[in-house]
Amino acid sequence: MTPAAYGLLALRPWEVGRCTPAELVAMLEAAREREDERVELIAWHCANLMNASGNLKQPVSVASLLSRPTLAMRKKKAEKEKADAP
Repeated sequence: MTPAAYGLLALRPWEVGRCTPAELVAMLEAAREREDERVELIAWHCANLMNASGNLKQPVSVASLLSRPTLAMRKKKAEKEKADAP
């Protein structure tokens, strides 16, 4: 937890000491989601540039550039699973 607090969250030692474990976990989840959004934005820009170049036979999608489903796809899947659950 400490490397993530100092690295990813850029907290100082006294800030880490003032946070509860639940707050640190919530901040880490939010930071990871921001990072995912940033990576998806970069992939979106890359897909647009690649498709606009006209050098590809098949258009490129954001999902094909990422090694995982996009954040929107994951949210839709979670909502569907929640709706299907009894």
